[in-house]
Amino acid sequence: MGVDRHPFRYYRTEYAVERFIEGSGLPYSILRATQFHELIAQVLGAAAAVPGGDAAAGRLSLSAG
Repeated sequence: MGVDRHPFRYYRTEYAVERFIEGSGLPYSILRATQFHELIAQVLGAAAAVPGGDAAAGRLSLSAG
């Protein structure tokens, strides 16, 4: 997902936390799991709330799992 280069504040914060953990001297593992389907569903749901956005959202049907 490129959290080290992503413009969204959420991902920049996640990356900063990873750097903090790495510098702590404690043993660690970092797992970056991308929940793509849920993200797209949220984006399309938000688009449907905008006038004219429901047309674009209605063309796709997403299901996770």
